[in-house]
Amino acid sequence: MFWNKYLVPSVAVLLLVATLHAVFTRFDVYWTLRWVDIPVHILAGVWIILTLAWILGWFFPETDISFARAIIWGLIVGGLWEIGELALGINLATAHGYVADTLKDLTNDFIGAAIGFLAVRWMKNKN
Repeated sequence: MFWNKYLVPSVAVLLLVATLHAVFTRFDVYWTLRWVDIPVHILAGVWIILTLAWILGWFFPETDISFARAIIWGLIVGGLWEIGELALGINLATAHGYVADTLKDLTNDFIGAAIGFLAVRWMKNKN
């Protein structure tokens, strides 16, 4: 079913992430306040799992998201995002602190995926 209980929260979180990202990029906030990417990555992790729940609910309504599946998808999408930043020259692998920053970003994606998993469980058990 296209419309399920995960679609609206997924779109809402996506709009929040996109808005924050656009504002932070436009006004160079990412480069002046280094910590602001933390909530963005956490929210992105939540969005990934809400979207996964929406897609699975649409195509495979009887399928549950396991914690392991949530974490794996959060890290896959987060890793692809980091590769995209590298490919676009947003981050340079030779830059000081690149590895630490990437590991921090993936850790925040992990945290967001775990929160997303808990949100999906809560929404599922709510009814």
